[in-house]
Amino acid sequence: MANNICYQIKTAMNMKKLLFVAIVMMTYVAGLQAQDFSTLINEAERNFYRGDYATAAQQYERALLTGRASEIHYYAAACAYAKAGNTDQALEKVNLAIGQGWMAVDPLLHDPDLESLRGTAGWDNTIRDLRQRVASFEASLNNELVRQLAAIEERDQRYRKEIRAMEATTKKNPQRREELEQLQADLDAQNIAEVRSIISEYGYPGKQLVGDKCEVAFMVIQNAKLETQKEYLPVLEMAADNGDIPWFSLMRMMDRIDTQEGRLQLYGTTVYRRDWGNQIDVYRAGDDVDTRVAAGLPPLEGESRWDVELQKPQSAAQRR
Repeated sequence: MANNICYQIKTAMNMKKLLFVAIVMMTYVAGLQAQDFSTLINEAERNFYRGDYATAAQQYERALLTGRASEIHYYAAACAYAKAGNTDQALEKVNLAIGQGWMAVDPLLHDPDLESLRGTAGWDNTIRDLRQRVASFEASLNNELVRQLAAIEERDQRYRKEIRAMEATTKKNPQRREELEQLQADLDAQNIAEVRSIISEYGYPGKQLVGDKCEVAFMVIQNAKLETQKEYLPVLEMAADNGDIPWFSLMRMMDRIDTQEGRLQLYGTTVYRRDWGNQIDVYRAGDDVDTRVAAGLPPLEGESRWDVELQKPQSAAQRR
């Protein structure tokens, strides 16, 4: 009996060791895949803008096979194939982009990179199907909530636009800036109260509810006080999981939270220029592994923002 118990204990310990090794290997492989994907996307972008469209298309194709691509990457691949003269592959990638969630008609009609596709066999069907998809989607939206969020979006930027314009000039007006900041602060308080009410009633207002106004609530929260940012971080993480806000945008806010609380950035989303008089605070490194790579991000040098938006960071609890 004792021997049997010892055997069971040893077996359980061995299973735990194997499980631990498997988890480590999976994490390592996932990191390599993220790096491979990042490298391919970056190289594809560079070759595209160099005019080597055929090579760019091949690199996009390889990146799509990793399973980490979004509709943006399929659209980019379509542009590369179209510029390379391969209209069959270009149209296939456009349709795959639509299948992945691409909902914008105008770029397909006016993007010069897709000029060679217009008038080809199947193009009219693709446009017609996309229009129907968009119409059906828009009919399902909460239009009253869309209008409310549009008003919130306008208020969120009303005085910030003038502040940014003031910052871009050499003429400084501290008194006017203070007035603008107070006016915007009053609107921000109104906005956060409305967003709080919306989330209380609907949960995070995502794409299926409000379409392209799905990032407005995030914009308001990221401009709110630190306590509000931290309060809604779990809600925003779920929204990013659902594709309602880009992960890169959420990473940037998480880095802001860290810096406001005296910690170094985890994801390195904000890099300050030395000539602005700000301290360089790029990322917090682990013992051996850059935490950007651990989070599935490419290195800072030559990073692709399209790629960054796909990656999922650690949760707030894991970051501590």
